[in-house]
Order: sequence, then C-alpha cells, then structure tokens
Amino acid sequence: MWILLWIAIGIRSAMDLSFKSAVHHLHFDGIDSFVPNFIKLLRMPIYWFANVVALVSMGLWVLVLSQFDLSYAYPLFSICYVVIIIMGRFLFQEHLDKYKIIGISLIALSSIVLALSH
Repeated sequence: MWILLWIAIGIRSAMDLSFKSAVHHLHFDGIDSFVPNFIKLLRMPIYWFANVVALVSMGLWVLVLSQFDLSYAYPLFSICYVVIIIMGRFLFQEHLDKYKIIGISLIALSSIVLALSH
C-alpha cells in the first residue's frame, strides 16, 4: 500500500503543477480580466489535463484513506508542498530563498519522521 500513497502524492503534485502551468501566463488583474482569461484557460489542453489529473488524484486519495489513518495520510501528504516548491523553481523560475529552503526542509523532515512512525 505504500506505493499507492507515493503515487497519490506524485499525482497530486502533478495536478497542482499542471494548474499552475495553465495559468502561468494569464493575468487575472480584476473583474474585467476574469472572463477573457477564463475563456483562454478553457481553450488550453493543459487545463483539461489538470482536471483529469485532479479526478485521478481524488480517486487515489479515496484509496489511500481506505488503507491509512487520516491522522497519518494527511500530514504525510505535506511532502507535496516540498515537491511543488522545488518544481516551481525549476519549471516556473520561482524564487527560492533561504527561508523557503528551511521551511521545506522542516516539512520534509517531519514527513520522514511521520513515515518512520508507521
């Protein structure tokens, strides 16, 4: 069942990165820009891919919850934050300073401690 948990974490991370990719070059600056940008979004294949991945993620999450306690699975899913922040740096050139590195290191460490407790 561990493989299911790690696949679910990977799929969840892929979902968030896909949604970010879809909106990366759109600028929702206010009410006036919402409708035109949303129409652009609906025309993007990556947006629809992200929605499919979201459905897969939901299905995997249900399977994970059927096998693991919520008090274990949900905090372990915080490893998604680490993956997403690191991938955001490489895919979208997002800023990664020492405070973010310290923060994601603490999240990763807590996830390792949690994983070892099971």
